[in-house]
Amino acid sequence: YDIELSEDIINETSNTSNTSNTSETSNTSNTSNTSETSNTIINSNNVSNELNVNENVVTQKIYSLFNLDNNILKVVWDDEAFDDEDIVKINIYDESKDVKIDQKQVQGSEKECIINYDENISDIRIEISKVVNNISTNIKIVRVDIEELRKNKIELDLLEYTYFNRKLVPVNYTNGNDGIIDINLNENIESYEINESGQLIIELEQGENDLYIEVITIEDVGYFIEKSLVLDTEKPEIKFNQVLGTEPVRKSYIIIEGRSEDADKITINGEEVFIDKEGYFKYKYYLEEGDNIILIVATDKAGNISPYNYTVTKVESQEKIYLILGIIVTLIAVVLLIINVRKNKMDLR
Repeated sequence: YDIELSEDIINETSNTSNTSNTSETSNTSNTSNTSETSNTIINSNNVSNELNVNENVVTQKIYSLFNLDNNILKVVWDDEAFDDEDIVKINIYDESKDVKIDQKQVQGSEKECIINYDENISDIRIEISKVVNNISTNIKIVRVDIEELRKNKIELDLLEYTYFNRKLVPVNYTNGNDGIIDINLNENIESYEINESGQLIIELEQGENDLYIEVITIEDVGYFIEKSLVLDTEKPEIKFNQVLGTEPVRKSYIIIEGRSEDADKITINGEEVFIDKEGYFKYKYYLEEGDNIILIVATDKAGNISPYNYTVTKVESQEKIYLILGIIVTLIAVVLLIINVRKNKMDLR
């Protein structure tokens, strides 16, 4: 929340402190006979016990954005919030325990500060200050219920994927609150007002695309997503080590082997085969008598498909033919022997 105090309230607080002689800041002011409102201490259930309030409170846009999947908090601000030479201090507290969990200091020119937080923390308090002469002047305090934020998180269906084979990609979203979504695709920024659900269209370029999405609700709290999307419209190619289907095969099987540099999956008649890190594969395919139709399909990560159709004809193997001929010759020899034996017996009679 932006904290703004009127001059009357600040003076009243300062006067009260002067009367009670309990405020260190007030005593300092009495000695110097000047009003140091920037050092006024305010005790409140809604404000930190060591909150320095400046009557010239900065009310420019300062956003607290969460990456809920990776437990990352990013505080960002616009050009009007801080000067480039300002020192920005950010304190993060576990609100339920009132314990500081992290602190960062960055230059105002950086325009953002990234902090990791524990996934077990459900309530976070963020205090954003500008450091002037080693004195922290609080500008903004934000309290965030992480679970509530997670319930209202925008859901983008495209984030389940990284590779695409089409330029125009629909982004279907559902969101618990109205707000603004900024889509930065390859340094091209588009802003959209969103409500409960809808669809946006983004256009990818061939190759790698850098996508950054910020979703900001009306309370200046939201979430961000960073992802690399790859547009690949080229079909995968397989280089086989042998030519299939050109000559009849007498063996009971063939070896199908080759390499594909861009295939993520290869199937042979529906059965997936193993591909090593270099893209090589080898598969032993058993044949049936006659024509064998073999369909080899290569699929890449983007979903592009390259089918390879072959017909391999299996004929009787020479070994089998020789075996059959040997059996026939043996049978003929046996028959001739029997006939010869009978003939000799008849001659003896």
